[in-house]
Amino acid sequence: MRTVIAVALLLLLPATLLGIPSIGIYFSYNPTNPGQAHYSPALGETFNGYVYVHNWGCLLTAIEFAVTWPDEPQCLIFGGWSAPEGYLNQGSLPDGVSITWWPPVSDYEYPYHLVATMQFFAACTCVYFGGSMVDVPMQVIPDPGAIPPGEVWGTCAPENDLIPFVGETSIICPDLIATEEQSWGAIKELLK
Repeated sequence: MRTVIAVALLLLLPATLLGIPSIGIYFSYNPTNPGQAHYSPALGETFNGYVYVHNWGCLLTAIEFAVTWPDEPQCLIFGGWSAPEGYLNQGSLPDGVSITWWPPVSDYEYPYHLVATMQFFAACTCVYFGGSMVDVPMQVIPDPGAIPPGEVWGTCAPENDLIPFVGETSIICPDLIATEEQSWGAIKELLK
């Protein structure tokens, strides 16, 4: 019986470790599972990046973060941002913002919560569409003016306890990897 319990706990351990509070930019609007953290815009396309928090495990009332992406070449033109209706904010994206709301939100029913929407214009396109963009990282980082510094912070009700979030990286124009159908024999030959 002890062996069965030990095996069950070991199998549950990875699921527990994956429950880390995180914040990322997704390119599809879906409150239950935005899922798409990569995007390939066409030349002249306007598109949105949705900033969601995930796995916070408390009654979340606020989040503080910034966003960064490479400036060269200037293919992504930032068109502004907005917080959901009724939210209060101090600061601005991409430089650093604190966003708060009431009532607090739980991740019990919906594991993702939208905190901001960013608008972009693609002045270039992806290399596989004949353009110059490839693997452009867009990352959620700590707000440079955050106190205490060095983390993406959220607060939980009722005591406004600080909890750290892991900032995720999204990719604009991900490098495509070609795939081929092979037999198991050909795959085994690759590993010799």
